[in-house]
Amino acid sequence: MTINNSEISNDPAQTTEQSEEQKTTLTLQDIAAMVQVIQLATERIAWKADELSSVGILYDRMVAFLKVAGIDVNNIAESSKE
Repeated sequence: MTINNSEISNDPAQTTEQSEEQKTTLTLQDIAAMVQVIQLATERIAWKADELSSVGILYDRMVAFLKVAGIDVNNIAESSKE
């Protein structure tokens, strides 16, 4: 897995050649959207009790990643309330 400033790509070989298959990418905007989905679903009580720890762990990891990337996580929280 390689991590660039704005995307994560799953390329185990990490070669410079482009494969015929499309690279799988995950952008910072995708991660920010996932954080927003978790925030909204939590407000609407969309999770079962036994799912909460997994959701919380995922949320914490995504928020930490966004902070390292310089994304204002508080701004995401505010936009999810609109």
